[in-house]
Amino acid sequence: MKKAGLFLFVLVGFLFLSACSDSTNGQAENEELDKLNDRITQLEEDKQAKDEELAAKDKQITELESTIVNLENQLENPQAGEEEVPVDEEAAEEVPSDSEDTDEVASDEEQLRETADAVVDALGNKDFASFASFVHPAKGVRFSPYIYVDVEEHLQFSAEKIGNFTNDSETYTWGSVDGSGNPIELTPSEYYDEFIFIRDFTQADEVTINDIQTRGSMIVNVEEVYPEASFVSYYVDGTKQELDWADLILVFEKEKDTWYLVGLVVDRYTI
Repeated sequence: MKKAGLFLFVLVGFLFLSACSDSTNGQAENEELDKLNDRITQLEEDKQAKDEELAAKDKQITELESTIVNLENQLENPQAGEEEVPVDEEAAEEVPSDSEDTDEVASDEEQLRETADAVVDALGNKDFASFASFVHPAKGVRFSPYIYVDVEEHLQFSAEKIGNFTNDSETYTWGSVDGSGNPIELTPSEYYDEFIFIRDFTQADEVTINDIQTRGSMIVNVEEVYPEASFVSYYVDGTKQELDWADLILVFEKEKDTWYLVGLVVDRYTI
């Protein structure tokens, strides 16, 4: 009886140990399977990344091959590479090119210079009727005997009045003499001789556009008095014997594509 009980006890223990061993082995196998599955997933992700990388490389190779073919075609047929790219004509019309802007500015300055030269020629001939044709129809012309423009003292005349200067014997006060302060009381013809055409400006040594320079000691304010104007200067050098340089400055304003004279300024040597 004792032997039978002992045998039964041993049998039960054996079966219990076998069950525990099977459970442990099963758990280990499950862990191993999980690791394998994780590894497989990682390998699949690596494979997908490599495939994407290869696809990108293939695309680059295709683009390079296409570029090479185009270059070879251009080398074989140079004119093919000069084919014009289609342009939106409406957009091209709306946006002016830099060259068009430059041409417009150049043309504008050419017109200004031509008008100024014609004014100087009229002054050289003392042709007041011709000179008057360039005067601004509404503003007239202000005559300034010096580079400093005194808007209160310096006289303004209409085109009609200037056109009759040749026959005008009236004495006007044109401003004050620099230094003494005495009034400049002269007829238009006398003022022309003493304060306008004091040198032959038709033979100017230097002609500049919109480049007012300070040559003497007097304050230069023409650009402040005429902020919307353009200026053409006719400079004549002084002689060796005297400090008689002179600079005729013509002041123009543009209206309806036409340049009109609004100011006549003479810069000269002053003490």
